Amino acid sequence: MIDDKISTLDNLKKLDSTDIYRINEYYNYPPPKYKKFKSDKLTIVITKKYEQKLQQKRLKKLNDYILKALRGEDILFNLNGVIVPNEKVRKLLELKNENLRIVSVEKPNAVLKIWEVKPKKINILINTYDFKTELIE
Repeated sequence: MIDDKISTLDNLKKLDSTDIYRINEYYNYPPPKYKKFKSDKLTIVITKKYEQKLQQKRLKKLNDYILKALRGEDILFNLNGVIVPNEKVRKLLELKNENLRIVSVEKPNAVLKIWEVKPKKINILINTYDFKTELIE
């Protein structure tokens, strides 16, 4: 797979190595998103251009949640393992898309078990490539 599209080995060989952001290989147990592909080995290639698109989508998604929280919705944010105090949520708007690795909605049971805090209606996990938290300290 190249950029979440089924591809061939020939297409992979045609890629310029400087355009590749990352390559993940899975043997026998692909991530849930790719379980429909029955194979002993799955290679997933993400190009730099595609990763930039994903980062922009993550930022838009995150900013939507931040704005909802600022309007009073019950949302909990976790930035790189640190719970974001309500008074610091606005600072999350300063995050740049090129640094966003993960923005995901987490299930309440996971929040309680992993974050060890009482979950809110919506719980957002944010991981950045630099793993910094100074923004909210």
